[in-house]
Amino acid sequence: MSALDEYAVIRVMLKTPLALGKTGVRPVLDSLLFQRLMLLYDADGDRARADMPLARLDGIWAGGGGFDPNINRFVQRRPVYRKLMNDTLMDMAEDHLGLTRDRYVYKLTNLMGFYQPITSNQYIVSDALSVDFRMLGDPTAVIRLLEIEPYLGPGHSCGFGEIAQVSVAPAGARDIAWLLTDPGRRLTRPIPDALAPHIDTTLAWQDQVRIEAPYWMGDFTSGWRPRSVDYAG
Repeated sequence: MSALDEYAVIRVMLKTPLALGKTGVRPVLDSLLFQRLMLLYDADGDRARADMPLARLDGIWAGGGGFDPNINRFVQRRPVYRKLMNDTLMDMAEDHLGLTRDRYVYKLTNLMGFYQPITSNQYIVSDALSVDFRMLGDPTAVIRLLEIEPYLGPGHSCGFGEIAQVSVAPAGARDIAWLLTDPGRRLTRPIPDALAPHIDTTLAWQDQVRIEAPYWMGDFTSGWRPRSVDYAG
């Protein structure tokens, strides 16, 4: 840990609601920073890790997962639809074939011999328009990196998680339990078993976890992960 490291809360204000991961968990700070460093360094993972602006504590980067500072915001599963035919084709069907849009797909079936319905993906979406990350490291460098990309979280191709502003609030002397939990003592990121004695794991569950970005690949270790955010639907 460097003498320049400081405890801070990074707050990201959002233009659009934040989509959660497939397991119902919000993004983890080191994952967001690693992704941006990989863009800067042409996918050089070693260089990205060397320039991570977070302290290293007990085998993990000293940054938590995002949490809604208002805690009880509503979360829902929201479908996202993609059009398979553009508006020009639909207008031509109406103008030249005398068909309404809801009948055009049946005419297409007769002409082409197939019918492809509209596809639908679903994202777990929070209606919160801000998300906090607790960290130990260089907050100025963290902000610079977060501002490289205009979004955070999944579903950005559908407009979710667009960043409006990133700010920092100093936090004073804290501990690792503070770093990795939210105001309700809920674990915000995966941790190894070695950290469990320092964390209230009542609101977590034991599992094989990855404890470092990129979280979609790499070795598993025995540890604890946050429980998914409850949602309706």
